[in-house]
Amino acid sequence: MKSVFLIIFILSSKSYTLETIHLKFIPPENYNRVLFSQNSFANYIQSLPLKDDNKILKHDGQLAKQKRWNSLAVISMPLMFKDNLEQCSDFCMRFWANFHKKQNRLNQLILFNYMGENKPFISSGLSYNKFLRKSFAFSNSYSLKRALKKVDSNKLIPGDLIIQSRGHKLGHVSMIMDLAINSKKQRLYLIGFSAIPAQEFHIESAKGFSQFNEWFTIEAFQKYLASKIKRGKPSFRRFGLK
Repeated sequence: MKSVFLIIFILSSKSYTLETIHLKFIPPENYNRVLFSQNSFANYIQSLPLKDDNKILKHDGQLAKQKRWNSLAVISMPLMFKDNLEQCSDFCMRFWANFHKKQNRLNQLILFNYMGENKPFISSGLSYNKFLRKSFAFSNSYSLKRALKKVDSNKLIPGDLIIQSRGHKLGHVSMIMDLAINSKKQRLYLIGFSAIPAQEFHIESAKGFSQFNEWFTIEAFQKYLASKIKRGKPSFRRFGLK
């Protein structure tokens, strides 16, 4: 009986392992996935687990409008709060915070206020959940654009952000989820985001904007944003101190 249980456990573990970004999505022909060190934020993003279904749930538990997006997969990370808090920039900060928690490095976690000023977790006096709740409530795309390091569009890696922000107006944040490169150093990306109202984070299809369907070039994603999410010209940022 024990041996049967062990076989079932191994099979179920194997099927769960397959539900991750870097194992589900195969780079196009002549492209190879770029691998990163196991303890890096880029590797953490590439290794995020995916839901069994492709349904995007909102903060109230209802389905997001399926026709609004062309989702390839949804990250298996239910919303923390029932309020309309975990929108595009917030989910990206949540990934950054969860990475620190997983690495037992919460003493190094820094998020931001609205003006992009550093707010360290260690000096907040708050629990992890309350710290995230406060950070989500008092920061947005404008905050991340002000706070984070600039990165060239030809050097983007998993975990980097594509931020649309026109001053204090409503903006949008997308995240690089995976990277593949060919022998000519041409780069392809899986890209995802949450949105308004607060909803689960999904990986968006490149179909109609890229010949690779699942994978965007950065130029193709800029065309996607100009067509689908008109929040201004994108800029590129990386988590970490300037």
